[in-house]
Amino acid sequence: MARAGGTLHLLPGGARAFEIDAEDPAVVRKAYAALVRVQAASSVEVRLFEPGRGRPKARFVVRAEGDIAAGLIEAGVLDTAERPAEAPRRALTRRCDVSAFLRGAFLVRGSVSDPRAPAHLELRLPNQADAAVVTAMLDRLEVSSSVRDHKAAAVVTIKGTTDAGRLLAAMGAHHSYLDWEEGTVWKSVRGEANRLANCDTANAHRTAVSALVQRSHIESLTSSGTLDHLPRVLQEAASLRLEHPQAPLDELARLSRPPVTKAAMADRFRRLGRHAASLVG
Repeated sequence: MARAGGTLHLLPGGARAFEIDAEDPAVVRKAYAALVRVQAASSVEVRLFEPGRGRPKARFVVRAEGDIAAGLIEAGVLDTAERPAEAPRRALTRRCDVSAFLRGAFLVRGSVSDPRAPAHLELRLPNQADAAVVTAMLDRLEVSSSVRDHKAAAVVTIKGTTDAGRLLAAMGAHHSYLDWEEGTVWKSVRGEANRLANCDTANAHRTAVSALVQRSHIESLTSSGTLDHLPRVLQEAASLRLEHPQAPLDELARLSRPPVTKAAMADRFRRLGRHAASLVG
């Protein structure tokens, strides 16, 4: 949390103040509890900033003041010389450290899409060095990611349902992971339903167009008196089409006496079409 959303301030007399900026009250409570545990902190307070220009939501700042260098060194924010640490290398030693670091970064500077929307998870880091560390951590968890610069921040992006779900589980967000899996199933079912609906719509459109063309051929043959001289099976097909103007070919094939295959019924309509075309010629 300190690496991703913290700011160090130097005060008169060599004292320091450290702030963690967050928008979610639950994150603020966690940050407050963590800073209170820094024994040398003379005061820890929470400040509320109302929404304003460029920030549509209210934000909180948890501020700790006093001789807090030892706590910041332990957290990996400062190095042993009490200078800003380039990267939290110690967090890469164990998998639980990796999960804890990523969880803290996500709490203060992370976002994730709705489980039912396209998968998109982001971590906004203050610089490329921290982004490189986070990318290395994600590689250890077998999570694919990319990095881009956006508004003075290095943004680590995870796309793909599997990768986003794996990261949520690794960070300990088990309820969110289950919601994510549920959303994945919903998207899969919805996609299949849309595909089937689009397929049915396309088939219905083709059936309607074909039926109109067939009726046009039949009307031409009837008006010219040609239909009465055609084979009985063609006359039957023409009669079935006029009686059932919107029926698909397989239904007309079943209504035929005796029933025939869909391919046979389609062939009869093709023959009717050729006879109608010969009238035009």
